[in-house]
Amino acid sequence: MQFTGERYVPELSEAQLSYEHWHRYLYASGFANGKAVLDLGCGEGYGAYLLALHASSVVAVDLSDGTIQHASSRYTRGNLRFETASVVKLPPAWAQSFDVIVMFETIEHINESEQQSLLREVKRVLRPGGVFIVSTPNKLTYTDLPQHSNPFHAKELYLKDFQSLLGSQFGHVKILGQKVQPVSYLWDLSAQPSHLDEYRLALSQAGFRPSDEPVPFVYMVAVCSDVEVVPPSASILVDISDQLDKERDAAIEHLNTRVMDLDKCMAEKDRDAEVTAGHVRELAQELARKDQALEAARAHTEALTGRLAARDQEVREATERVDRLNKSAHSLTAQVVHEERLRGEALDSVAELTTQLELDQQTLRDFAEGLAGWEAHWRGVQNSLAWKAVMPIRRVRRLFAPEGTWRERVYFACRLLVVKTRPKSEANGSPSVDTVSEESADTVQTAADSPAASPTGPETLEAASRMKLRTFLDGGYRLAFPPVEQPAVSIVMPLFNQAHCTLLALENLLEVGTLIPFEVILVDNGSTDETPLLLSRLDNVRIHVHETNLGFGEACNRGASLSRGQHICFLNSDALPNSGFLGEMLRVFARFPEVGAVGGKLVLPSGSVQEAGSIVWEDGSCLGYGRGEDPLAPEFAYVREVDFCSGACLLVRADAFRAVGGFDPRYSPAYYEDVDLCMALREKGYRTLYTPWVVARHLEHASSDRDTARALQLRNQSRFAEKWGRCLDGRGMPGHTQILLRRDSRPGLRLLIVDDRVPEQRIGSGFPRTRALVDALIASGYVITYLPSASPTPYQPPTDELQELGVEVLWGSRDVVAAVRDRASVCDAVIVSRPHNAHLLTVARDANPSVALVYDAEALFALRETRRAEIQGQPLSAAEAEERLRAEAQLVAAAELVLTVSTLEARAFQRYQPHVRPKIWGHAVPVRLSETPFEARQDLLFVGYLESEPNADAVLHFLRSISPLIRQEIPCRLLLAGAGASTELQEAAECFQGAVELLDFVDDLDPVFDRSRVFVAPHRFAAGIPLKVVEAMSHGLPCVISPLLSEELDVGDGPVLIGGDPQDFARQVLRLYTDGALWNDTRQQALRLVGERYDPERMRLNLSEWIEEVVAAKQHEAQSLPVSPRSFS
Repeated sequence: MQFTGERYVPELSEAQLSYEHWHRYLYASGFANGKAVLDLGCGEGYGAYLLALHASSVVAVDLSDGTIQHASSRYTRGNLRFETASVVKLPPAWAQSFDVIVMFETIEHINESEQQSLLREVKRVLRPGGVFIVSTPNKLTYTDLPQHSNPFHAKELYLKDFQSLLGSQFGHVKILGQKVQPVSYLWDLSAQPSHLDEYRLALSQAGFRPSDEPVPFVYMVAVCSDVEVVPPSASILVDISDQLDKERDAAIEHLNTRVMDLDKCMAEKDRDAEVTAGHVRELAQELARKDQALEAARAHTEALTGRLAARDQEVREATERVDRLNKSAHSLTAQVVHEERLRGEALDSVAELTTQLELDQQTLRDFAEGLAGWEAHWRGVQNSLAWKAVMPIRRVRRLFAPEGTWRERVYFACRLLVVKTRPKSEANGSPSVDTVSEESADTVQTAADSPAASPTGPETLEAASRMKLRTFLDGGYRLAFPPVEQPAVSIVMPLFNQAHCTLLALENLLEVGTLIPFEVILVDNGSTDETPLLLSRLDNVRIHVHETNLGFGEACNRGASLSRGQHICFLNSDALPNSGFLGEMLRVFARFPEVGAVGGKLVLPSGSVQEAGSIVWEDGSCLGYGRGEDPLAPEFAYVREVDFCSGACLLVRADAFRAVGGFDPRYSPAYYEDVDLCMALREKGYRTLYTPWVVARHLEHASSDRDTARALQLRNQSRFAEKWGRCLDGRGMPGHTQILLRRDSRPGLRLLIVDDRVPEQRIGSGFPRTRALVDALIASGYVITYLPSASPTPYQPPTDELQELGVEVLWGSRDVVAAVRDRASVCDAVIVSRPHNAHLLTVARDANPSVALVYDAEALFALRETRRAEIQGQPLSAAEAEERLRAEAQLVAAAELVLTVSTLEARAFQRYQPHVRPKIWGHAVPVRLSETPFEARQDLLFVGYLESEPNADAVLHFLRSISPLIRQEIPCRLLLAGAGASTELQEAAECFQGAVELLDFVDDLDPVFDRSRVFVAPHRFAAGIPLKVVEAMSHGLPCVISPLLSEELDVGDGPVLIGGDPQDFARQVLRLYTDGALWNDTRQQALRLVGERYDPERMRLNLSEWIEEVVAAKQHEAQSLPVSPRSFS
């Protein structure tokens, strides 16, 4: 049977271990004479056999079948038998069967609750008055003082613990200490000694002197019984072979030989060093020459690089000019062909026009003469009694129908009707001076609303699109869409005139591609312009024509009835969405539950926002969120639930559209159909979402004049309010605060989170934990605004990822204080991270006294700085370190809740700020167990952002002090996964000649974790929680960590191994790297720890419970306070 380090075997020649084990059994044999003895945890069986030489019978038990089989075959004796059993659950039939029970070095292998069960079992099988002899290591001298840890021990005991445990079951307990000591032994040569006198010496500065100090003991041996037993007060074991001295002499001889060998080696090294020094000096001179040449080459390269960059820029600009010229040439060619044809037609009619001009000139002269007569007549009318008589009537008309009102439009409509119904002779009279044509009024209004200097204003688009339409029609071109058998999306486009817009919209749809199969359904509302001709030039398009204009809703309903797709996209003919709009809308449907409709961002020709989702107020009026603003602003760049999205570009689930009955015809011919549809979808349990990644350029009101549009909107607002009045109460009216509240229709708590930057996984520094915290809050259904306070850059991909999940990321904020004040005014809670941001808690409280304040202590920075100063040889005094901790804790005095990452830091906050509620919230990580076995792995792994000072120091410490010790035993590689490695670190890694591999930033760490055998984290200063250690454990990768990280993780040996100084750290790495059983045991304990502490769902529930508690408490507090004038500001 092999020695494993736990079960002693007699063949072992090591003296000290043999003395300890044999002495205990020899001592116990004095109690066994003629008795029935039970040996618990018998191991190899040698001790049970020794007891059987004295006892009447011996039963020896062990948990291992293999051990019992070995003992049974090796030690055979009539009064000795071996059985497999658990010491905490002995056979029921053994009750009161034994006079003496011995158990050596076993009780520390079971946990605390099982130790109690064990003693109850011992009492059950021990006869009245029987003796229980048990031993265990003294934790003080076995573990604490030598800083040694035995991974096989579950619960070690101090002397007082041992006494208390045994005293709970036995009335009399006598405890002896055991230790192998150097002694001087005097004995009677004629007989066995019957009495032992003990004397003690201790070495002091004056030499050896007698001492009364107690002898430190390593093991405790207890004799227990319910009756008084007087065991020998001392016992001595003598090795007549003197093996311990022999081992010492052999070790000294080996060391002397080793010293002589090292002296020789040093002499050789000194000679080699001198030779090497000469080479180094030569190489240094050569290196200096090469450096000069390299510097010259570098300067030349930089010059060439600059010229090359300039040339590349010139090439790009030239390429762009060529592309523009090619496009212009193509357009001009078509225009020239068209103009040549027009020129020929014009030349043919010149003569006719000349003749007609002469006739017109004569007519004009006649008209001028007649006009003079009319002017004389008009002056007569103004001076007549009839004109003066009706003057009061005209004044009444102006009072009844003031300029610019709907009454004025009704008045003119009636006037026009009267004029049209007059007899022809009367109608052909002179035009009324009160009449203004619709065409001229519309022209004036359009000019007023459009940016005069904008090259992309409506007039420019109008002219360009009309020219494009004329070229298309005159050139005999056709537009073909790919045929689709089973479309995923049906695009329904209602048409009424505006053929030039329709052509642009159709050409734009061809840019969508074929990745998503779609069909195009055009419903023409009786167009009278070139639309019918355009429709005749289309292929693979489904067309339905109404004889009259039935309006937007009816046209869309008809198109929807013809659709075959699972989704219907309603698209105006004057809306031009980006090419990927269908894919993005479908992704929103796939990503979020219960979505009925998805809309995008509408942008006006001027480049400003028309709407980014819309709001419905309590009077039924609507507001396009963001109108006139920059479409790239972060406020309009995230997915959110809205009251409705415009029907100009709206994707709807086909089954949901049919379930609510489509567009309500009460709003015919146009306006409010889309608002009503989204309201009906909401009533059925569907949500309407806005996505910023769908952007449509929209020529607003291109299909109707503005006055008519406004009149229809007012009419339909009234109808909408009448239908949905029960759902409009409490929606408020427009105002900055109300807009912030109503722009997002989600019902959850509103939170503002402030941290230094958008949380990137690759840089560490607590930001992966920040991202996990944000993800947990998203999963709880909260409406979140994230404000980067130090770096306004929208780092990708995390910015897009958060925005896709519905988080408003306020990147680019130049005034963080103003941003906090603005958003906190509508939030239920504000979460601020890092000490230098803590002052923003007060800013938030001033903006909103009822907001709950949470400080997220990603790390206690003062602790890290104290440890760094110590490592750098400039330790802080205890008073200064204490003051820094107090100052940092004082920063969060305004918070109702503090989130910490460890028990250590929670206690620090509690000590300095007793009124706050510190809660431990570490790093949410799911278990991602890899099936790669121990034998298939080979590398050591370190993961972390290497620009971080704690990480850089840890890696350099490992490379310089720990790795050389490991490589003396095994030639394993070290993988460094992380961006930001300094030149110093890179040079240190290069010294290992390929044994250290810098992986830089790794997007997916799973394969790296899977191929590595041991994860190392030798940090000497840090704060917070070592996130990468937790992630490594979650992958089932065993870790060796520093005592500092052990303290931060609040974990001891078991789930991880802890390495102190470089030698100890290297030793623990080697143990894990070479011992498959230890590796698997550590892995299993780590996975259990991750599942218990870091389960994302459990952590999410805890976090939401804490936040909702402080929000509820703060709201209750606000309701109980008297209202101050500030509340109405």
